[in-house]
Amino acid sequence: MHKQSGFMITLVCLFVIIAAVQVYADEEYEDLVDILEVDDKIYAILSSGKKFSFDLRRTESVQWLDARGYLAAFLTNLRFVVISYKSDDWQIAPLKLSESSNNVPGLSPTLALLTTNSRAIAFNAISNRFVEKEFLLRDELLAAEIGEQIAIVVTSSRAYGVGSGSSGFAQVHLKLNETIEDIKISTHRGTIRTPDRLLTFLGRNSTWLIHKLN
Repeated sequence: MHKQSGFMITLVCLFVIIAAVQVYADEEYEDLVDILEVDDKIYAILSSGKKFSFDLRRTESVQWLDARGYLAAFLTNLRFVVISYKSDDWQIAPLKLSESSNNVPGLSPTLALLTTNSRAIAFNAISNRFVEKEFLLRDELLAAEIGEQIAIVVTSSRAYGVGSGSSGFAQVHLKLNETIEDIKISTHRGTIRTPDRLLTFLGRNSTWLIHKLN
């Protein structure tokens, strides 16, 4: 009987710990910003009660808009605009005239990412600022993946990684004609598989690890 009681106590404690972890996880990525478009304005409402408005230009059209976790963002034909739960105003990254209209936006609870034909732009909720990386001339964008706290961008010659606490993009060179077979993203870690290598990006310290497969 004593052993059974001890087992039940342990089981109850385990369920309590699991529930506590789940609650913490839910709170960690609770949606703290709402965003909406009304007529020629974008509105963001923060969990603190603050409300911000953004006036669109006459020649400006919204191509994408989203809110998750600590961030809200939208993309127009002219600008990439982000606001975080701790912002005092909108943060703006103007688009270049040379950048194509086929831009790829993405949003996670802590990161906003935009990849164009010539660069990658990331905004993270920790530093509350943009970082960007210009692609090499004639580089082709192959993939852009975003997770809860990291993002990976792959071109024909480089792989770039950025974390929610990163001060910039970390890069790793791809071999000539090296093909990408698979990309996997978890909370703090991303992996790129090629025919003979596994490239691992660690978001916590913003570094790449290279493992040969043969």
